[in-house]
Parts: sequence; C-alpha cells; structure tokens
Amino acid sequence: MPDTPEGPDESSLVELADGSLMIVFRVGCFEANPLRKACSRDGGRTWSAPEPLPAFSVYPSLVRTASGVLVLTTGRPGLHLWTCTDGRGETWTHI
Repeated sequence: MPDTPEGPDESSLVELADGSLMIVFRVGCFEANPLRKACSRDGGRTWSAPEPLPAFSVYPSLVRTASGVLVLTTGRPGLHLWTCTDGRGETWTHI
C-alpha cells in the first residue's frame, strides 16, 4: 500500500449477506491511518480497490451477526466498537 506506514496486515474477513466477501485490514495505527476495506464478488479471486473506513487502530475483528449487522472491534489505545447496519460496510457508527 503506497503512502501508508505499513500493511496491509492484521486482516479480518467476512462473507456478506449477498455472498460477496469483505476484508478489513490495518495500514498503520491511530486515527491518522484508518483501516481499509476491500470487497470481492468472485470468491476472492479479484478485489475492489481498498477504501478507508472511519475505524482505526490495531487487531481489527469483523463479524456479521445473524441479523446482518456488521460489527467491527479494534484496540489500542483503548477498545473501539463500530457497527454497520447497511450490510455492505458503507456507513459505520462508533460506539
């Protein structure tokens, strides 16, 4: 990843309700280096261009709940929790 201090690393992958895959990964730490996401509609053979998320920090963990809500946690400094109810990872709320 050009213009980032590191990465991509520390990734977390989920299957979305429509069968596509979404990965989030770290490219640095703290708010100056937000996590990135990319999506695949062909089982991981090809991926969209990475896009920044509002989420930041280290060790991202992403899950899709039974209701379809995406939940993302990160840590350091502190612990952070983001949720996304659109099912596509477009709009996130920091809790």
